[in-house]
Amino acid sequence: MRLRLSPILHMSMLLGVFCLPVHASLVGTSVTGSLLFSGDPSNYFDPNNGFVPAAGYLNTSGTTVTISNNAVEFGYDDGASQIAADFSGNQLTLSDLIELAGPTNGFTVSFTDAAFAGQYLIPVSDSFTLSGYSLTGDVITLDYPNGNPNQGQDFGATFTIAPIPEPATVWLLSVAVFTILLLRKRANVIS
Repeated sequence: MRLRLSPILHMSMLLGVFCLPVHASLVGTSVTGSLLFSGDPSNYFDPNNGFVPAAGYLNTSGTTVTISNNAVEFGYDDGASQIAADFSGNQLTLSDLIELAGPTNGFTVSFTDAAFAGQYLIPVSDSFTLSGYSLTGDVITLDYPNGNPNQGQDFGATFTIAPIPEPATVWLLSVAVFTILLLRKRANVIS
């Protein structure tokens, strides 16, 4: 009996490997970032507005940067709040360090990258209590409502950016499962 199931096991493992989704890395792709505060149309990830720290962030030269594992892509600091957005191979981490206590304006960050198309956003953690997040087409949008945080509070939200299985992959996986079940049933009938 063990010898008859062995080929089925090997075939199922082989088919399973072919059915795994491909996880493409975001590193090396170009992303454009935007930080908008409620009621203000200015993009504060734009260094021309004067709130991008001089060092430590890739957006010191503009709102479009190349994603790197070795750097934080977007930064903002107005002395009251320090906001950063860091991409890695398949994740986005948004952080906000409160430098001065008191009421804060809500804000929206959005990122556009052709590599986001066909992907979806999976929340991993969120101490912001974001009011909304989405990935539509090639644009990720995160919304933070108004708040009244204490000085020194550090908020963060992490998302995994993952591919949606292609219909061909789902079909192949269905065929593989059906074939394995059919061969297993046949092996049981023979023995």
